[in-house]
Amino acid sequence: GAVAALCRWLSFTNLGLTGTAAAAWFGGMYILCYLAFNLCYSAFTGILPLMAKDPTDRVSFASARTTCNSVGKFVFSLTSVALVGFFGQGNDAKGYSMLAGLISILVFVGFTQLFFAAKPYDVLKKDDGAETKAAKKDQYSASFWEMLKFSITKPFVLYLLGSTCKGTIFFIITSLAPYYYSYVVGDKSMLTVYMSASTFLMIGGSFIAPYVSKLCKGSRNTFATGVAIYGACLGVAYFSGANATMFTIFLSVGYVGYSIAHAAEAALYSCVVDYTEWKHDKDLKPFMMTLFSLTPKIGTTVGSMVFGFGLVAVGFNADNVTASAANGIRMLLSGLPAILAIMSVIFMALCPLSDQKVKEM
Repeated sequence: GAVAALCRWLSFTNLGLTGTAAAAWFGGMYILCYLAFNLCYSAFTGILPLMAKDPTDRVSFASARTTCNSVGKFVFSLTSVALVGFFGQGNDAKGYSMLAGLISILVFVGFTQLFFAAKPYDVLKKDDGAETKAAKKDQYSASFWEMLKFSITKPFVLYLLGSTCKGTIFFIITSLAPYYYSYVVGDKSMLTVYMSASTFLMIGGSFIAPYVSKLCKGSRNTFATGVAIYGACLGVAYFSGANATMFTIFLSVGYVGYSIAHAAEAALYSCVVDYTEWKHDKDLKPFMMTLFSLTPKIGTTVGSMVFGFGLVAVGFNADNVTASAANGIRMLLSGLPAILAIMSVIFMALCPLSDQKVKEM
């Protein structure tokens, strides 16, 4: 956490370098920041199954995390520009550096308090029953090949496919929304309306996720329900045609479903990790929790390909946006993601980790 915080601040601090030296500095600090942060994030996610043993409680814990995440993004969107101006006093480089420093301190404090809050739960036992901070022998005695072999199970593969579809949808919409409002609608102010509305609805979706989980009976069903709502709204948005207002409404409402699925995702993955231990009698939590951040990376990669090749395929030209290109952007923004949502729901339906199965394990 300390390394990530320091590198985050340095990645926004201008040392007066130019050219290749500047690129190496900022690029290096950015990479080091996320190498360190991924360690924190993996541990942060790995704490979930330790603090919440019951699948329903896991959804509640994950929902609280998603709610706070959405609120944090909203607060940042309201205050970041003003804080840069306040800190910089006309010097943007100084303003960004000081804002990054402030955020780094807050993140470090957050992880520090989590360290003390989770300390009573992060205790494993030796075979003789004595408590120890050392991890189980199986966590470290397995070779890298064995860790890969044991982690690749049917639930893991189906989770990977379903979650990747969800992550791809999010990246496609986030990337293409500015193009839709700038070149298809021709009203950039509607982009602000969409972003504000979707953020509020994400907070609401994460808040109701625990209640949806109780109705759906399990994180797997909750994830599938959330993605289904997300996909249904995207499908309606696509078939609403050229009506930008209706398109924006359904595109925004879809984020309720996204938040529900996003809140259930960490709980679902923790059940996948439990299944691996149950099936192979190998406790691979440290290794497998590092794989949790894999699906967003894959989703970003696939989504960026769809974004780039898709705009070329529909014949997009910023200087002359034809009706065909406009319809193509609308298809990429809502129609294709709706299809991906259907695929994600199918993958979850095939996943054997029902709530009853998890309780039996």
